[in-house]
Amino acid sequence: MRRAGDAIGISHSVVSRNIRYLEDWMGVKLLLAGPRGIHLTPEGLSLYQTLRKAFGLIAATTEELRADRQGGPLRIGAVAGLAGKWLTPRLPLIQEIFGWPEVRLRTVDPIPAADLVDMDLMITYATFDRMPGDVTPLISPRVFPLVSRRWISRFDGIDQPGRLAEMPLIHEESREQWKLWLEQVGAGGDHRLTGPILSNATLAYDAADTVPSPVLATRFTLPGGAGDGRLVELFHTDVRLGWYVLFVAPRFAQHPAAAAFIDWLKQEMAATEATQDGTQRTDPAGDGA
Repeated sequence: MRRAGDAIGISHSVVSRNIRYLEDWMGVKLLLAGPRGIHLTPEGLSLYQTLRKAFGLIAATTEELRADRQGGPLRIGAVAGLAGKWLTPRLPLIQEIFGWPEVRLRTVDPIPAADLVDMDLMITYATFDRMPGDVTPLISPRVFPLVSRRWISRFDGIDQPGRLAEMPLIHEESREQWKLWLEQVGAGGDHRLTGPILSNATLAYDAADTVPSPVLATRFTLPGGAGDGRLVELFHTDVRLGWYVLFVAPRFAQHPAAAAFIDWLKQEMAATEATQDGTQRTDPAGDGA
């Protein structure tokens, strides 16, 4: 609610109040609050999908009425961690390969808060249980815990991944990702997870370098400290919680280079996922190798 209010310049209380008015007028609940945060009801999801398509049609028609943009910039939206750590270093390569005179990159919120507005492509992240139906799946990344090497001795008594729930954890936006990760390693249950909740991946990784708590990462969001050995991976896990997915604006889908760029994006992400990164793995209960 707070991010939605910030996006349109009003307070979160006004957003909440107007949603209640809409629910009263429609006679159905659109949002529910649960242990994993606020989520859409089936009726809310149906309304969101319809409105998203409607606004997409409005945006596409507006674009059609504007001057031809094939010689204009490529406009990409992406979730913050992916945008900052993975996409930004590749922007010059994208320009070189595909010949766009300019590439503009902006950050967006994860699904379902973000929509295609003044963007040609949007890359965001969806958990398996919240996959929208009108996207192109790009890759399902491995999600793993990192901790600062200076604090690794504090994990000597943690002999199973699930026991990380006993410690303060660094959370990005909510506690949901850690809850899902713990379920995947066989430690599901009503854990009372603790630790700071930070607004984006950059803040979470900065915190991991300075406090004795683990943070979840992917190869696409690895912080700089992972490459120089300051951050190490805990345990040897293969947990995947969702997909990076691609939204394509209808007009951009007709661009001569669109299909080739999307294929390149898939291949580049697959190569990143398959490449050994600079992190070192350690088993706190083992030999530290």
